Amino acid sequence: MLTEVCAARNRRKPERMNPNRNRFFVVDTERAPLIDVGRFDRVDGARSPGAYAEWMAHQRRHGPDGAIELLGLTNTSRVLDLGCGTGTDLARLVEISGQAVGVDLSFTMVDSIRQGPRGGEAGVVNADGVGLPFRDDSFDACWARAVLVHTTDPGQALHEIARVTRPGGRVVFSEPDHGSHVVACSCPDVFERIKAHRQQRFRHPFVGRALASLASSAGLEIVDTWLTPILYRSSTKAMSAGGPFGVAVEAAVAERAISADEAGRYESSLAEHDAAGAFFFAGLAVSLSAVVPSASD
Repeated sequence: MLTEVCAARNRRKPERMNPNRNRFFVVDTERAPLIDVGRFDRVDGARSPGAYAEWMAHQRRHGPDGAIELLGLTNTSRVLDLGCGTGTDLARLVEISGQAVGVDLSFTMVDSIRQGPRGGEAGVVNADGVGLPFRDDSFDACWARAVLVHTTDPGQALHEIARVTRPGGRVVFSEPDHGSHVVACSCPDVFERIKAHRQQRFRHPFVGRALASLASSAGLEIVDTWLTPILYRSSTKAMSAGGPFGVAVEAAVAERAISADEAGRYESSLAEHDAAGAFFFAGLAVSLSAVVPSASD
């Protein structure tokens, strides 16, 4: 379960109360499929595409992101969920507005929604965020969580979001920052090389810290930005989340970023810290809310 513990936030101007302020999350999860989380832009070509859908459903099984409330939706709002994945957030958007459309690049993800228990309640489209198949001003709001990190061109995706969202419409984004990771271990030099190697698996590992400039370049009016620290206190749970462990260590060895001996030392150190109750792994998510300006602004 997600347990609220303390706070980190940078507010730029007053607006609707942010449900994610004054908190960070301690993640308490059971084991999930071990996947290369840097390859969500290539799910359908993976050896086991279904494992990606299973992993995402597992990671989000506690419910949608509370920041959805910042969209200010009503029961007549038309809302877009860009990178909807297995539909956890999309289901909440449907509950609020009744007129939600999910977009995902992966047929595997789209099919997981269509075949699910609520598959008929939302429109789901297989499409790329850099070229959305919608007319200008089609939506009253747009939501995107952990999508731009995998997108070929985040700037173009934001321009597309600004295009399909009506003037005055709200948008909310949340992205990880893979440069923010820290872990308790006795060989930090090895960890840093694993982290650096793992960052290369993502198209845009530092997009979180670039959200504000990208949104501004797309013509959006920034309302609020905030940070959400996420903390894992178990190495098993951190590995299930796809951090710099397990699959990432194997890839670093295979591509000679570290040696097999260094990998062994690193993983032994993690196990020792875990056994002593001293393990932690933490990182930051960066979120932003904005408004599409009207022509008169």
